[in-house]
Amino acid sequence: MDMTLPERVLEAGRAVLAAERDSLARTLGAFVSTFVGRPYLAGPATLEGVGGRQSAPFACVVFTLSLENFREGYARIAGAKRLWQETPRSGDAGRRSELLGVILARRSQLNLEAVAEEMQRLNTEMPATLWPDMVAVADTGLVQYSAQFPGENVTGDFLLPGETLSYAAPMYIVMVMKPSGAATLNRILSFVVGHLAARRAAVGDVASLSRAGCSQERPRAPAGAADFVRVADHRSRFPGHAGAVSPAIEHGGAAG
Repeated sequence: MDMTLPERVLEAGRAVLAAERDSLARTLGAFVSTFVGRPYLAGPATLEGVGGRQSAPFACVVFTLSLENFREGYARIAGAKRLWQETPRSGDAGRRSELLGVILARRSQLNLEAVAEEMQRLNTEMPATLWPDMVAVADTGLVQYSAQFPGENVTGDFLLPGETLSYAAPMYIVMVMKPSGAATLNRILSFVVGHLAARRAAVGDVASLSRAGCSQERPRAPAGAADFVRVADHRSRFPGHAGAVSPAIEHGGAAG
């Protein structure tokens, strides 16, 4: 029986979940390359800006996430995004051209709530365009952002906007914690491909791949686990966006 795309992603991700410290980055690169091929390469990279300035490697993959290496990864992503924004490029107007910053750990010393609280604290001291887009623990879940329009429920995944983009509708940007368990890599891949698609890039079957982490066929969180925990944004403003509500933690409904 043929597997669906989400099932294929889940199966391929088992190698990442089983990887040892020395092989994690290589195994992750092979996993991404299975679904996102040419002209893209999966591996460590740096940015070079005006005057030869160079960023630190910003592919933040760690075996065990700690408070120290989380802060280090946060700073590396912010530095790379800052350099990217300061480097002139043609053809960026009206496009999603910002870097995607993801911190991925095989396991973590911190629970998702502690990660979200530290990320919230760091975000209050950093311009929104330099924030990391996602922090994920491969076998546990992730912390990322969602949008919420006034009077409506929280929507799906949210890509932080670039400097060149403008939005007419005001929205709240909320931080969400998702206990996605073994399907965490599905959600990461979905997010990466969504970012590439938003940049109008030529990726194979973008329509199908972008659903890889969102299919109803993916494993659910354990019964009774919180479906998400929303950490309200620290009144940060994007171009054209309304200020967010006061910082707070709100527990969502339970997963089935």
